[in-house]
Amino acid sequence: MCKSKDPFRSHINFIKKDTLEPSINLDPLTPPRVRLTNNSNSRYLLARLREPDILKAIKIHLAFLHDQPASVFYDGYTNTSVKLFLASEGLPTKSEDLRKILLEFNDAYGIGADEVDADLAAFRSFLTSERIIHLQKSRECHRN
Repeated sequence: MCKSKDPFRSHINFIKKDTLEPSINLDPLTPPRVRLTNNSNSRYLLARLREPDILKAIKIHLAFLHDQPASVFYDGYTNTSVKLFLASEGLPTKSEDLRKILLEFNDAYGIGADEVDADLAAFRSFLTSERIIHLQKSRECHRN
């Protein structure tokens, strides 16, 4: 890959991998990571899932928060905050797109769609039971 001699020239993104023609986006409000995501193929997005925080946020969103109201949270995330976190990391925020990326990521390691769906269902059951236990404990504390 062609590297820029100036490390601070993050506004240059390569859009055609065969010709490496640069595309310059000088919009100061668009973070470099988001600009890169908009101009790259899915390999960049799949590589982002190797980061534990991002993979955890995607799993929490897909397994639990995607259909919850804004008042429900888990591990500091609400549906809105997890979408904001993923968007700031250059990832899509739609559940369908996130699921497709997660399936593609797992497929690269030989894990099929059925196993991913079973994992998300088990994770949802776990999070739901944890939430119920927490609510029961808080009710007991308020009674005493």
